[in-house]
Amino acid sequence: MPRGNANRRLLDEYMSAQAAAEKFCVLEKEAGTDWMPSPSPHTYNMWDGIYAECVYETRKQQDARLRSLLKSYKNED
Repeated sequence: MPRGNANRRLLDEYMSAQAAAEKFCVLEKEAGTDWMPSPSPHTYNMWDGIYAECVYETRKQQDARLRSLLKSYKNED
């Protein structure tokens, strides 16, 4: 996508929105732990697993959309 193209700006906005959506995963995790963060970086509980799954699913959906977009672009050539 060339610089200055409006679609490039839309793609950048989409990527930013996906990064922001990942913050919801933190909210979901901390709601389950009564709003307490993990005790330390090396201590994990089931809510950390739920957080990781949330991030994974968010990124998986993002990857599918981007691959679909790329496939559509390649089919136009």
